[in-house]
Amino acid sequence: MMIKNLWKNVKIYCGKHKELVELVPNEKGSTLFYFCPKYYSMNREPNEKACVNRISMMDYQMIVEHLGDVISMAEQNQEMINLTGYRWKKKNIRCEIANVEDGIYYVKAINAKAV
Repeated sequence: MMIKNLWKNVKIYCGKHKELVELVPNEKGSTLFYFCPKYYSMNREPNEKACVNRISMMDYQMIVEHLGDVISMAEQNQEMINLTGYRWKKKNIRCEIANVEDGIYYVKAINAKAV
């Protein structure tokens, strides 16, 4: 069951970094995917390696749908849950909820196949 408007309440971040680095949409080419901005040298420290972490639009959708299922199940069971720290893996994507604040889910994702 999909929660209404959940897409706008899920922010996806690169799971390769301690700090929250939001994945950004690729605006080049015809394939939509999200990647770590630390791929580009202008977004990194001088000796920092390029980050090749990325997720597809399908992966993004899978993350939102999984969260929706978890939230719906809790609501059906009339449970109040704190999802901060919750981890799961689907396909090659490992996810962890870094924080939940004001209804926004901050999800760190790592594409194990890409990195």
